[in-house]
Amino acid sequence: MAYLTATKAKGHLYFKIVESYRVDGKVRHHTLYNIGPMSKLMELLPENIRNLKTDSALTAESEQDNEQPKIDVGPVRCRVHGPGFLLWSVAEWLEVIPLMDSIFPSGTANSIKRSISLLLSAIHRACKPGSMSQFADWLSSTSLPDYLKLDPSVFTAQHLWEQMDDITVEQIKQFETAFFRRILDQFPEVQDRMKCLSSDFTNYYTYISNQKYRCTIAQLGHSKEGRSGQKIFCVAVVLSPLLGIPIATMVYEGNHNDKTALKDFYDDLRERLKDMVDLKDMTFVFDGGGVSEEALGNMPGHFITRGSMKSSPELYDIPLDDYETIRVDAREIKAYRTKASQYGKDRTCVITLSDDLKAGQTEELDKQLRKLDCEIKSLNERLANPRSTTDKRETAIRQTVDGLLLPAFHMADFMDVQYESITMKDPVLTKIFQKEFSKDQRKRKKSGTDAAKMEPFETEIQGLRIKSLNDIPDTKVVKSVSLSVNESKKQSMINKYYGKHLLITDHDDWTTCQIHTTYRDQQFIERFFRDTKDTDHFSVRPSYHWTDQKIRVHVMICLGLALCRVAAYLMDRDQSYHISCPRLMEVLTPVQECLVLMTVNGSKAAPRKTICELRGETKTAWDVALKLGEYMRLNPIKKKE
Repeated sequence: MAYLTATKAKGHLYFKIVESYRVDGKVRHHTLYNIGPMSKLMELLPENIRNLKTDSALTAESEQDNEQPKIDVGPVRCRVHGPGFLLWSVAEWLEVIPLMDSIFPSGTANSIKRSISLLLSAIHRACKPGSMSQFADWLSSTSLPDYLKLDPSVFTAQHLWEQMDDITVEQIKQFETAFFRRILDQFPEVQDRMKCLSSDFTNYYTYISNQKYRCTIAQLGHSKEGRSGQKIFCVAVVLSPLLGIPIATMVYEGNHNDKTALKDFYDDLRERLKDMVDLKDMTFVFDGGGVSEEALGNMPGHFITRGSMKSSPELYDIPLDDYETIRVDAREIKAYRTKASQYGKDRTCVITLSDDLKAGQTEELDKQLRKLDCEIKSLNERLANPRSTTDKRETAIRQTVDGLLLPAFHMADFMDVQYESITMKDPVLTKIFQKEFSKDQRKRKKSGTDAAKMEPFETEIQGLRIKSLNDIPDTKVVKSVSLSVNESKKQSMINKYYGKHLLITDHDDWTTCQIHTTYRDQQFIERFFRDTKDTDHFSVRPSYHWTDQKIRVHVMICLGLALCRVAAYLMDRDQSYHISCPRLMEVLTPVQECLVLMTVNGSKAAPRKTICELRGETKTAWDVALKLGEYMRLNPIKKKE
């Protein structure tokens, strides 16, 4: 409930609109809007009420007699304003709607243009990802319907489904290219510095059942989110590291090989970007997951990627003293440069040492050692138990211990294993013989045949003819197992294998520092994928669509992240306000637009819209967003012919 209240300070009355609510049964008050002194309050009143007396006379009389006009505050309607306002403003500045109208088929549903529905869907994915059936509820909770004069109830799931129809893959590619070209036109400093592009692959799970035969993209495969029982689709992305905005995307089957997809993606990219950038001078930075000899030979430009140390094990033997110290972003790292055979060809290789990686790998090794110690204790308990069914022969125990040593990298190199064994009749053969012998005795007893007339007992076990226990061969049986760590060998192994990265490139003329610095741009696409899997904002998954065409349009609709990155870039560039996109959406969510309805002495005042009281980081971010809106108003976009 909202109401008008007045407080007296230094002999003057100050008015504000306050909302009351309960938390755990206790009444709390939240200030929606500070009106100010009586003169400010009178500005909100209807003209016929305001003219009863002059503002100064009414103010003086009210302050003197402490009399207030009878003012009633009706229900205050509050809507989330910050995130939607910011993203829609950026889209208006970039003229996204006219761009969509020029590329996608024209069409309306419920008197709403296709481009408006698609853009609102993109903002929905950015602000509060959800299904199409949740779209209308989200839209009605924001200030966008008032701003755009739209009825949220028309945005049903069927409406959005129809608006996504008839959009082809080629049109999506054309829109992505034109959208990024328009962004580059606005930021020439980015275009001048765009010398490398980052690319990578990921996948997203869906709720598509196996009976949905019309979908070929979503397939069962290796889900990077651990959803092994759900169908997934894969997305390849190339983006500009400086802006963190995707240039091109490709949606492909969830069970498709990344190495094959990389080749197809770069063939398509070569055609799409031929008029935008010179790919021959461009450097592509990507992870080593989809690298193959064929893919590297088909690159549209230069490349820097991860190599495999295991394919060139001699690189591990390079002494640490031979590494040189280079300075990268005020940090000193050790690196070694050489030539080695990688993917069928001698390539420039840069090995870097990371203390953080080495510390993390060492910590993981210590966890494996603690786990191994528990496993050995459990094994010894089973060996000491005469009724245990564990195979206690030395050959079997050695296989078990080797399996325990296998998970940790090179653990067997520094572990000393001791087996306490005794020689006795093979326990496994003995158990089998006794079982067969007892079975034969029961058979003889049941038949009632004279034992003297029956043939002596004989059986074949594992290729051996055994008549009695004396025929069972002797074998070694383990009584206990003990492990010890050779600390010197362990440290040598850590120094040799841990903390090393291998980068390969065809930039033979670049310095070691240039190669390493450029590869670090891979962090931008990793951050991009992390944002698209954020369940609070920008999330691509889960996808509820079950046709190939709808899934491709769904991925394109997630351009809300690109709009937010443009806003974050401008805030950082022009106002030195650095903030991540998820954090920007989070701090702007409390920004609400309130519609205040007032009645003064029985007469209705004009409704007034205002922003609720802001504090802390939210107020700072909103002030920056308002300055950004003013910048976009004064600097319309520049479109090249």
